[in-house]
Amino acid sequence: MDVDYRQKVVLIGTGAINNIFSGGVNPLNQEIKINGEKYKIVGILEEKASGASYSTDDKIIIPITSAQRLTKSAQIRNFSVQAKSSDSVNAAMYKIEQFMMSTYNDEDAFRVQNQADMLSSVSTVTGTMTTFLGCIAGISLFVGGIGIMNIMLVSVTERTREIGIRKAIGAKKKDILGQFLIESVLISCTGGVIGILLGFLAVEVVKKFVSLSPAITPTSVMISFIVSAAVGVFFGIYPANKASKLNPIEALRFE
Repeated sequence: MDVDYRQKVVLIGTGAINNIFSGGVNPLNQEIKINGEKYKIVGILEEKASGASYSTDDKIIIPITSAQRLTKSAQIRNFSVQAKSSDSVNAAMYKIEQFMMSTYNDEDAFRVQNQADMLSSVSTVTGTMTTFLGCIAGISLFVGGIGIMNIMLVSVTERTREIGIRKAIGAKKKDILGQFLIESVLISCTGGVIGILLGFLAVEVVKKFVSLSPAITPTSVMISFIVSAAVGVFFGIYPANKASKLNPIEALRFE
């Protein structure tokens, strides 16, 4: 009846409700204006994305005949079809293609897509972005690691006499190696902790200015910390090994 009589009624999503009405207001039977015309809310769409704006919940649906009058156009640009099951998607697409072909007699006049194709395209783009960001992160870790190694080499040079004294009073090669490796890991992990804290801060900023809900999982935090420690170990091995191999007599003479 709504379609036949061009009724000015709407179904509204929770995201749109949050944008239009203040908290606690029941939107049913309330009126909203679309292009200056009043429409009555007769139903609320099932929530899909926690009521976030700019999501599947941020929509308003009106009868197609009312939309044609509102837009002053009878043209339908696209429509969605739901198959009975995932097994019948291809058969449904074939029937739709046959119907559209019989209507337009031109295969370039229309396009039939399923969500699997769209998800595949999105996954391809996401994979490319992930690879690109991974390369940037790898370069950053390499540059940071080189910086840590340089710091440790300078530290070894400045503390040569200290190393000589420690070896002279009985410190073994593994003791010196362990000392400088621990220092390297501490430097790296300190940078990792600062990076994790900045990540938490960035997520909170994004939540305030963008209609996205990024989340930081304990697993990602743990992996970040482990990678930081691994970078410290890898780039600290050379300076620590150099320090452990110093001749105590030559080290004590160093100025």
